[in-house]
Amino acid sequence: MRLIPPWSLNRLIVLLLLGGLLMLMIDIRWEHRVELGRQWETWIPLVYIGLMLMVGILSLYRWERWSQKVLMVGFALGIVGGLLGIWFHGMADPVGNFVRVFAAWRIPLGTNGGIKVSNSGPPMIAPMAFIGIGLMGLLACYKQFRSD
Repeated sequence: MRLIPPWSLNRLIVLLLLGGLLMLMIDIRWEHRVELGRQWETWIPLVYIGLMLMVGILSLYRWERWSQKVLMVGFALGIVGGLLGIWFHGMADPVGNFVRVFAAWRIPLGTNGGIKVSNSGPPMIAPMAFIGIGLMGLLACYKQFRSD
């Protein structure tokens, strides 16, 4: 006799992705602590994650087609948010800033490459976490990849 019905792999993946979003929320709240009072854009990831956690928990509770479609919209919005984050973190020049970030592989270890750490700006790669979580969430909710 089973008291708790087993969850599908897709449902467990979504649960883990929501946990990842929660960890991102904690980190972003810390990293954006100064800018939250200055720029409205810094609230975008926090509001998105808060809404996604609420929707995600409800969708996990009622794991049906409609809830999976709602999750797909939420994860797709995460990809859009990640792209916006790349734009905002790149200070309107994401390509130039990506080149600068990847140039770190040419800088000798133990040196700053001529860039002061305090003037390095926001992390360029960080918003890509939303893109990765969004893509994994879309795959977990897409009907062709469901294991239920």
